[in-house]
Amino acid sequence: YLLPAAINVGAGPISEHRPFLGAAMWLLGMVLSGIMTMGLIKIALAFTDEERPVLGDLFACYPLIFKWVVAYIVYGLIVVAGLALLVVPGVIWAIKFLFFSFVVVDREDLGPIEALKESSRLTQGEKGNLLLFGVIAYGIGILGFICLFIGLFWAIPTITVAFAFVYRKLSAHADGLTPTMAGADGGSTDRSEIGGSEPA
Repeated sequence: YLLPAAINVGAGPISEHRPFLGAAMWLLGMVLSGIMTMGLIKIALAFTDEERPVLGDLFACYPLIFKWVVAYIVYGLIVVAGLALLVVPGVIWAIKFLFFSFVVVDREDLGPIEALKESSRLTQGEKGNLLLFGVIAYGIGILGFICLFIGLFWAIPTITVAFAFVYRKLSAHADGLTPTMAGADGGSTDRSEIGGSEPA
């Protein structure tokens, strides 16, 4: 994350004199950030599924960058619109579509809008618990930031793995599967394969 952050910071002063170059640097930083965000999610999901990730996974999701950027922009617009409506709707919608990045990585067959819809399905009825979880995760991130940034090297992977675990749990609950079955194929296992159990 340091490289995309450095590019975005450098884009500010440059854009004052060369706006097109500054905009290009900002876009580059966003693309790199998106690729590495998805890569970290891919690694976190592998840990959650008890698989062994490799370093190359950090950049393996670059073919998905267009879908991620579109979903990211739509997500941002939804949250901003919600915050403009007395804040509360923005918080609710932020939680509702929170897992779009995980869906983009885990369900490559889905487009950006479908990823947002899938996140909405997974978080149905769980927004209160997710709000509490988010507050705790945010607190861990703040502690990592306070520790002279060094703590972020521990906090960011820990938070991402925790979110991956929650994502798998939500997928399992939504599809009526065990977490390991949901992780095996992105939550698309047929219920008939596990005895025809109905969703919880």
